[in-house]
Amino acid sequence: MNKPLGLYVHIPFCVRKCLYCDFCSYAGQTQSVRERYVKALSEQMEFYAGRERPQVDTVFFGGGTPTCLEPNQLALLLEKIRTCFALSGDAEVTFECNPGTADEKAFATLRRAGFNRVSLGAQSFEAEELSAIGRIHTAPEIDRAVQGARAAGFERISLDLMFGLPGQTKASFSRTLERALVLDVGHLSVYALQLEPGTPLYDRASRYVFPDEDEVADLYETACRTLGEAGYIHYEISNFARPGQACRHNLKYWNCDPYLGLGVSAHSYIGGRRFYFGDGLASFLDGDRPERTEVELTPAMEKRDYLMLRLRLDRGVCEREYTERFGEPFPPAFVAAAGRLAASGWVGTDPTPGARRVFLPEKSFFVSNRILSELLGDEKTE
Repeated sequence: MNKPLGLYVHIPFCVRKCLYCDFCSYAGQTQSVRERYVKALSEQMEFYAGRERPQVDTVFFGGGTPTCLEPNQLALLLEKIRTCFALSGDAEVTFECNPGTADEKAFATLRRAGFNRVSLGAQSFEAEELSAIGRIHTAPEIDRAVQGARAAGFERISLDLMFGLPGQTKASFSRTLERALVLDVGHLSVYALQLEPGTPLYDRASRYVFPDEDEVADLYETACRTLGEAGYIHYEISNFARPGQACRHNLKYWNCDPYLGLGVSAHSYIGGRRFYFGDGLASFLDGDRPERTEVELTPAMEKRDYLMLRLRLDRGVCEREYTERFGEPFPPAFVAAAGRLAASGWVGTDPTPGARRVFLPEKSFFVSNRILSELLGDEKTE
């Protein structure tokens, strides 16, 4: 590989599973289970790093709730990464955190260990909304978590927010945005609630009043306008950042750069191949290497994935970069579709010779699935 890896480490534990969550996570596990998981993860790192010690320049501990582990356990895993991989000196090292699971002392331990970015799952600052989706934290705990992270020396702090929640209104969402702005963090992720079959919230949906489709669109537009006026760059459909604060690890996903996922349920993309591990926690704890499922990508699929993921970014996709990667210009069908949609303002184009670019203007982000379907559709990219 001629590019450094992004390393994702999945920690599948949480205090209590949120009502909307369909991620691989397990609530109420014992300290013994967590210790065994740390040991199994360390062994998996040794196996996949091998003797080559691949270069890594971003690390992301996600979950679940990584801070369900003790701070010293997370520090131990980060040290293991340094042993097994060639971690660059300026690497971005992130951990996700529920605001109710860490205090200033924990933040200080993690900062000393080498973590330099924290992503806090705030979701909302409204008590009724937090209760409706089963979050364990309160709005004051979000404030304290941000203050604790700053006191520990974290300069890069992100908040996750959600819209489309049960009972949420434009007024309540605006209050959440304003509370987030008061905290003045460098990065905000703003996600629409997805009701996933099999989750408690999906099964109980009839008990709640959800914003309708038009109201959800209005909430998204409110976020775009409010955060834009506050100086945040809308660099990806769901992400906003101060200059220089974009998440380098997540950019690897959208740029189709290589990344390795470790732990149960983790996904990887290396050398043009995608693979992922199952969510069998028991066998993983017993030291069995998790079953690896390979996803065969044809050249056409790789090109389609690249176009689709790059178009999530505000800068879109550049033909020169596409040609450097695939040895050919944009597919004719893609160019034709982009021209049609550009005429109606739903797609932007930059015809600069040698650097032709196609991108989605901000107004198209909320309906990006429809636009990407028209742009990519059943086009043949072989």
